[in-house]
Amino acid sequence: MRTILPWMSLSVFLGLLLCAFPLVNLLGYESAAVAGAVLGIGAMVRTSLLFGRGALPSPLDPRGPGALALYLDLARGNLALVLPAAALLLLNALRVKNCDIPLGIAFWGVIPPVSVLAGQAIAFATAPLPRGRLALALGVVLVQTLAFLWRLAWQPPIAGHTWTIGWFAGSLYDEAIQLPRGLLWARVGVLLGSAALVLGLELAWRRRGERALGGLPLALAVVLAGLLTLHHQRAALNIQHDQASVKEALGGLIETEHFRIHYDPGSLDERARELIALDHEFRYAEMVSFFDEDPVQWRGRPIDSFVYGNRKQQQRLLGSRQTLVARPWTHQMHIRWSEIGDTALAHELAHLFTAPFGRGPLQLPMRWGLIPDMALIEGVASAADAPPDELSVHQASRAMRELGLAPDLRQLFDPAGFWNQPGARAYTTASSFVQWLIARHGIATFKQAYRDADLEAAYGRSLDELVGEWEGWVDQVELSDGERALAGHRYRRGSIFQRACARTMGELARLAGQAEARGALDRAIALRERMRDLEPGSPEHRLELARLKAKAGDTAGAMEIAARMAEREELGPVRQATARELVGDLRWGAGEVLEANREYERCLSLPLDEGRTRRLLVKHKGTQGDEEGAERARRYLLDEGLNSAARLWRALSWAELDPSDPVPRYLVGRTLHQNGEHGAARPWLERAGQKQAGLEQAGLEAQVLLEPSLEDERRLLEANAALRAGAPGEAEGLYARLMDETASSRVRALAAEGVDRARFEASLAR
Repeated sequence: MRTILPWMSLSVFLGLLLCAFPLVNLLGYESAAVAGAVLGIGAMVRTSLLFGRGALPSPLDPRGPGALALYLDLARGNLALVLPAAALLLLNALRVKNCDIPLGIAFWGVIPPVSVLAGQAIAFATAPLPRGRLALALGVVLVQTLAFLWRLAWQPPIAGHTWTIGWFAGSLYDEAIQLPRGLLWARVGVLLGSAALVLGLELAWRRRGERALGGLPLALAVVLAGLLTLHHQRAALNIQHDQASVKEALGGLIETEHFRIHYDPGSLDERARELIALDHEFRYAEMVSFFDEDPVQWRGRPIDSFVYGNRKQQQRLLGSRQTLVARPWTHQMHIRWSEIGDTALAHELAHLFTAPFGRGPLQLPMRWGLIPDMALIEGVASAADAPPDELSVHQASRAMRELGLAPDLRQLFDPAGFWNQPGARAYTTASSFVQWLIARHGIATFKQAYRDADLEAAYGRSLDELVGEWEGWVDQVELSDGERALAGHRYRRGSIFQRACARTMGELARLAGQAEARGALDRAIALRERMRDLEPGSPEHRLELARLKAKAGDTAGAMEIAARMAEREELGPVRQATARELVGDLRWGAGEVLEANREYERCLSLPLDEGRTRRLLVKHKGTQGDEEGAERARRYLLDEGLNSAARLWRALSWAELDPSDPVPRYLVGRTLHQNGEHGAARPWLERAGQKQAGLEQAGLEAQVLLEPSLEDERRLLEANAALRAGAPGEAEGLYARLMDETASSRVRALAAEGVDRARFEASLAR
């Protein structure tokens, strides 16, 4: 009996199950991928069982209707399996917010039906066998799955295609999603493969029954030609990349003592190539010191570092826009690099340094020998990276605990606990815990815990006891109100499982950023308005909308939003300052200089991060001069779209108006340094920190120079400029003095790293 009702119940059960869990309870990519796997294999099993029970004649039976007619007749019933699950998810949209149903329908149209047709085709291919049909068909699924996992493990891309799930999109941290071209071509390939199997069976059936072949050989030849073409063009069509295609696409190669750096020559000029090689080698020396390991010597070959020029290229070749990757077992890392000191390089390199004390074929800590312990893996990489920041991971962890945002460390060590948490919270908390373990017990004990994925055996205490000790310690870390407010702003964002329409919102934000970058402000505003309408309670969308309206010249519209939000103290100091700063910018642009100055002053009374504080101090200073000085400052600080030459000219124009003013001198030096003119930047940065010449001789009071946060940054830039200008000895002295004298933990950490860099570069010169 060929009834499909029992299999329809499978689809109903699948739909109900999907509706019960976050992320897959939407009509979208994730639910379509799960349905593709379940229903594709279900159609394959059902078809094999029908052949096995004799309910269907063999595709090669001369007395039967033939493979093609049989396939098309059966496909109607198998394709119907998709409908109940899809209908239930569509109904679930009445309960759970779906923000892009058309895109969800597109994914469901592209993935599950093709999986069903492919599963049925595999069952047809095994049907002529006298026995073991289903076992062989399931074996095909197993082999395909293992081959896919092998590619994920050993080839660069972290995303890929299979006939079952359609598309594995890679990391959950890449929230923005669209229907990719590569998926469409891959599904065409699956359909062509299925057609080749069925047409091949049909050809054999006709020959066996001595029937006319007609145009069948030509049709089969066309299908096979299409398959060969897709295979040959698989990299160009973004169906599948491998080592060779990624290296070819990047094109450039830099070889150093410890690295082979594959890069895009169009993204790095000659000076940048020198700096990226230097940065790689410095980070290597830094990691050798931290881990007491040398993976290049241990492996006997250099590390392959793949450096992508931008997010678009990274998405095409690696399969992710945001996520960077290092697989210890491959001795490779995949990164973007913006400038010397980029901490992403240190983090991914740290993963490779764990290989010598890892275990198993993947050289990772595996719970029960099967599941990677992500808290240990990411915790030690973040601990080794330790990016200089005004909020340390220990301060952030204490603040999150006070604010009720911190994940329970005990749960982070559960198999799925790490992924269920927002990335920033999980990484930060795990990093604090691992840093604490290493500081208290040393790296050797941690290596043992990492190798065996067993903290209790290494430290002689249970996880609960260790976490309890860390909690007691971290709760005593000093924390100011400003640091607490900053942590609350940074870590408030929930995980992809906790936010409605996270995929849609991520894609809208990406499209809005693209539209803004190409100057299509009306389009960017429309996208941001849609985001505001989808999440009306989010202040970020309104702030972004106000900023875009101001950029587009809609001063009244921007002021209406920003002024209203500036008065909402419940938004917290960071958002309130963002709104109030925009109000100040709009007033300054309208010629209301005194009112703008007052807005900036009110912002500065709030507890803010150092970068925002520095920017507000400069704006506050710019609105304090006479009419001409304020206008020159405004043209430098607020005008959008300036190239580097124009920005430098405007800084010089501001500085020449009052040569004794340290702020524009600092900005000239900063701009020159950012443009790579390090030697030229040094005198400007030095003079910005010196008293006006002749004041003491004239018996006048010495001029008050830069505010502390600006002075710290000036001194840091001065040392950086000295180092990049080829004076590492002088730079080391500048860094060392700054490290001893600054009150900023971020600047102190950057200065300490600067001392290490200066010594490293001096050693290379000897």
